[in-house]
Amino acid sequence: MKSRVIALAVPIALCAIVSACTNGGESTEPPAATADRIDLDELEAAAIVRLVTVDNSFGPEAEPFDRIIIGTRVEGDVNQPLRPLASDLMTAALDRYGPITFVDDVDATIDELFRQNATGTAVASIDDLRVEGERAELDMRLWCGSLCGVFLTYEAELTDAGWEILGTTGPIAVS
Repeated sequence: MKSRVIALAVPIALCAIVSACTNGGESTEPPAATADRIDLDELEAAAIVRLVTVDNSFGPEAEPFDRIIIGTRVEGDVNQPLRPLASDLMTAALDRYGPITFVDDVDATIDELFRQNATGTAVASIDDLRVEGERAELDMRLWCGSLCGVFLTYEAELTDAGWEILGTTGPIAVS
């Protein structure tokens, strides 16, 4: 039995050594995560922009906000921060509404605005992001005043042109 284990271990070890030595142990291809992350930046930006401009509780024709605050991370995962590209895309698409601010703690920001009885301010965030292959779901939240909010889930698909928000799925809450 011992000689059989050694006989298997030698080819496996040799394979590992050859693999590590090929190209100095480095791949010439960029890591897949880089392309995936860029795609996710576009998806996150598209979702926030649509939530603020189309699916707000005032309707797509209204422009009720003079200030936009956006969460800097996917709320469901503290390890998923919005990256500069997503932030830049959001800012470019929403700058007509006035100042765009990015905050780390969406809940604390909403609490403070609620105490101030702020109007004209939208606080948008992605509460969860689930990607499976070329499809994604994003749980979204838009707070727009003490009696104003939208909670919904977008369904998206990766196409040749990039991520496309297909619409909503599941329950929608509007106040």
